[in-house]
Amino acid sequence: MSGVSPRGLTNRIKPECGRLTVRETAKDFAVFDPDGVRISDPVAAREKAIALLKTKQAAADRAARRTIRPCLCCGSSFASQGIHNRMCDRCRHQTNSDMAPASVGSLSGLKRRA
Repeated sequence: MSGVSPRGLTNRIKPECGRLTVRETAKDFAVFDPDGVRISDPVAAREKAIALLKTKQAAADRAARRTIRPCLCCGSSFASQGIHNRMCDRCRHQTNSDMAPASVGSLSGLKRRA
């Protein structure tokens, strides 16, 4: 049952930029990009190279999610930091200032019964 979880749902791998790999060089280990270019300094222990790979892959994945997106409020294009960032700074700050503490809470000013 490869690709199926115990609950019967298919396992989806989230999209990532090209996978980095750890390769053994003459005397040590290093992290390589998908094109075979070494992107880290050589390290003596494979475990250290794997830890370095995880750090570099996470940074590469974050960078891959950054893109130009349209703002959901005004429609202008802006540099988004990821799928969670869908409003431009101008609209986000305008929305935050509209939600001042005085406007939060009960509209009638009455407390709810327990």
